[in-house]
Amino acid sequence: MSPKPIYTRLHDLIRREWWTAPQRLKSDPQGRITIRGFLGRYEVIAGHLHATVTLDKPGQNAQQVKLTPR
Repeated sequence: MSPKPIYTRLHDLIRREWWTAPQRLKSDPQGRITIRGFLGRYEVIAGHLHATVTLDKPGQNAQQVKLTPR
């Protein structure tokens, strides 16, 4: 059985248009990074440190995040 066209279209929307792919970023001299993404949960990893960030409202979401050992 093959997928119906609506499945293929929805899959393409989610994985190609709405999905924020993993990125490698470099912080500025103050240790800040800027991303443009969709609302949702993001994992920030820097070496052996990590944090989870949630963007839950439209617009700019400036957040201070403390990275902790994994």
